Amino acid sequence: MIKGMLARLGLYQPVRNAYNRLFRPDAAAHRNRVRTYFSEFVGPGDLVFDIGANDGRYTGVFLELGGRVVAVEPNPSLAKTLHERYRLDIEEVAVGANPGSAELHLGSADILSTLSTEWMDIAREQHLSNQWSGETLTVDVSTLDLLIEKHGLPHYVKIDVEGFEPDVLRGLSKQVPVISFEVQGPALHMAAQCVESLEQLGPYTYSVSPLDQHALATDWLDGPELLERLPELVGERHGDVFARLA
Repeated sequence: MIKGMLARLGLYQPVRNAYNRLFRPDAAAHRNRVRTYFSEFVGPGDLVFDIGANDGRYTGVFLELGGRVVAVEPNPSLAKTLHERYRLDIEEVAVGANPGSAELHLGSADILSTLSTEWMDIAREQHLSNQWSGETLTVDVSTLDLLIEKHGLPHYVKIDVEGFEPDVLRGLSKQVPVISFEVQGPALHMAAQCVESLEQLGPYTYSVSPLDQHALATDWLDGPELLERLPELVGERHGDVFARLA
């Protein structure tokens, strides 16, 4: 109830930040680092699509930076949390190559839910099959192009959808100034598929932030340079690739 009231007043994140500064200084310092990191890509008035918004881990940061955020989250319980915390446009859909419906495989933790059975098969080979609960939800699927038709062309698109990133980018036919997508060390061929889609759209350059470091580990690289360096930068873990129009 209190969270909902604060959200309606636009005060949820300011109150949470003040609490952290007083009682959780480490959390406040981390939040400041994350905000500084994303400030290179999001500024006042920029339209941001948060694809795979989850519970708003980064949504709130984009709002603090002055972004106009469309949070996209197909899990109804997480979408409810977003409604309780923030005043913004929320699309309760998944995003893929084509509109329709799909099965969302629920994770043992919310951040692990995925539409990608290919990623699940790879994870099983890595002895990571306990990441999923066995439960599924049928969810609606939209595309980036359809979201752009509805909300306008974003300045930045953040994609974190547990192995479904290539499908998300196949549903985009327009140049977006900045895009980030998660990459998984055991599935770097998916990163290559993402780069292939972006190269068809325009002259992008790339950098990498390994494993939630919230710092870019390279200068801006072309596509082949990125793919050559990803194994050493990500290893068997994960990270985020940032792509920006050259």
